[in-house]
Amino acid sequence: MIKTIFLVSILLFTSATEASDRKVKPISKSAYKQMLKAQELIEEGDVRGGVELLQKHLTKKRLNANEESQLWNLVAYGYYKAEDNPKTIAAYKEVVRVGREGVITEALEINSLRAIFQLLYAEEDYENALKYMKEWEWVVGDNKDPSVHYLRATALYQLGSFDDALASAQKIEFLSKAAGIEFAENHAYLLAELYLEMGQTENHIRSLQRVIDQWPAENYYSQLYSFYLTSDDYSGRRSDLLREYRNSYGDAATNNFLASFPSLDEGSEFAQGYEIASLQDTEPPRISMSRGISVVSAAKQVVSGQAFDTSGVAIVEVNGREASLDSDGNFSAEILLAPGKNDIQVTALDIFSNVSIKKFSIERKVSGQVAITPDIPDEKLVSNTKFHALLIGVDQYADDSLVDLDQPINDARSLGEILVGNYAFDQENISFLQNPNRDQILDALDRYTNTLGETDNLLIFYAGHGFWDSQTDQGYWLPADADSDRRRDWISNGTLVDYINGIKTQHTLLIADACFSGGIFKSRSIENAELRSSQVLHNIPSRKAITSGRLNEVPDQSVFVEYLLKYLALNEREAVTSRRLFSEFRTAVINNSPTNQVPQFGEVRGTGDEGGDFIFLRKKEI
Repeated sequence: MIKTIFLVSILLFTSATEASDRKVKPISKSAYKQMLKAQELIEEGDVRGGVELLQKHLTKKRLNANEESQLWNLVAYGYYKAEDNPKTIAAYKEVVRVGREGVITEALEINSLRAIFQLLYAEEDYENALKYMKEWEWVVGDNKDPSVHYLRATALYQLGSFDDALASAQKIEFLSKAAGIEFAENHAYLLAELYLEMGQTENHIRSLQRVIDQWPAENYYSQLYSFYLTSDDYSGRRSDLLREYRNSYGDAATNNFLASFPSLDEGSEFAQGYEIASLQDTEPPRISMSRGISVVSAAKQVVSGQAFDTSGVAIVEVNGREASLDSDGNFSAEILLAPGKNDIQVTALDIFSNVSIKKFSIERKVSGQVAITPDIPDEKLVSNTKFHALLIGVDQYADDSLVDLDQPINDARSLGEILVGNYAFDQENISFLQNPNRDQILDALDRYTNTLGETDNLLIFYAGHGFWDSQTDQGYWLPADADSDRRRDWISNGTLVDYINGIKTQHTLLIADACFSGGIFKSRSIENAELRSSQVLHNIPSRKAITSGRLNEVPDQSVFVEYLLKYLALNEREAVTSRRLFSEFRTAVINNSPTNQVPQFGEVRGTGDEGGDFIFLRKKEI
């Protein structure tokens, strides 16, 4: 059950002189005098006397719509003071009725409708609450209130309409950020619950972990741990969560926490193992491997074994890549091997941060040919292609609900300077769009579609706001003229994919530093590339993308761009693939991001990628 706390906004008696675009008739002196007297009675605690006085005046003929609506508004206030919700709702409905038949102030109509749907919600009449909410939105015209979207989402949740509830809940954070409002705990928890109802397991886990990180509470830990107990697939995550819990609440509390789960009784191997462990546990995990040095021919190799620790193994990595791990400590990870000797390191970490390392080697022999180490460029890469760049930075938005940013234009400018200064990009082939509108971006892409061909390479860089629509499973860029409520003013991932497919370059590389930028991919991978030379990769068409994150928000002060620029500036190789560049700065972004950014790399499917790569070719020294 979603727990909800909210305040009902009641519009108190106001004079007819309130600002409004509507031409309302003035309130007569007699009506005004009666309302003042009634309000005084209500404030003194004589609600019955005040309401009776108002109702008596309501029987008079020749009341104009403004007078009648204000009288009913004050009746609603009286019943609200008396904590009589049904009669309060009925009185506000009278205000709305009068507004339909005549002209009342817009503020009074808006606030009356809002009071109705909030009170109906409190009465658990969710269907009618949603009806009046829809009418309120029609009058308001542009609902950017996160709290209203929260009420809608929870009402739909209670009615079992989880799809619609999730769509509303996903808008809350976006609207909160736009309004400069902190994303609330109950809003974040609602999102986690809806992901659970929709069977979106990873989204549920990620959202609930976020709740724990920002608003730590034992009930949240308990809920997530209970979820992890449902499958052995989450055994590693159980250990991580227990370690986090122990760090927050201590050893004794952790043992009590474990004891609260029926599945972890005294006979449970896991429970026994955890009880044996203590803060004095300094023993590292034991790692058992099936092979030492061996000789193989395949480029891909699965490394497997078993890790065991009485306190619980938290994570196993193979050459820095996290391995799959089951409840028995069995792990496996697929790695790529270069020709020759490959040093392998397996690292196991228990929940107390004790580390065990096991090293061995695998030799890959390639028969009949001399293979080239992956991404080590040829001494002299032969290229007759021209390098072009479209650099887009948006930090100022016409829509006041979209928060202006600080860095995008500076980031785009800095990237352009490095490309021209260090790499084979000529200044005349750099297009720099500062705070462009939608048409300006599309015009630039149209120009490249009509002018570039197989002897050209194109880098597209975008920094600015992004948005992910879970209903359509679609990501968007928001140009400077974007209206937060009109998707036709945005640029969808689908549109970008169409352009990338239509621009017939040898190589196109998209680099996006925006929220939800990872939605451009159909799949993402850095591990599945064949081991080929830079020359070979250069000769094969490619359509690649590097994004600052997955389907999540990224900060304005971008560590992604910071390390992208740093590694481009420090590179001294004649040629470096986008894949290798990404692999070099990715870890730095993950380790230094305040928002747990995980940059992504991969091909843009369906656009003509044949397995090649975009090559950053250094400028030849004169």
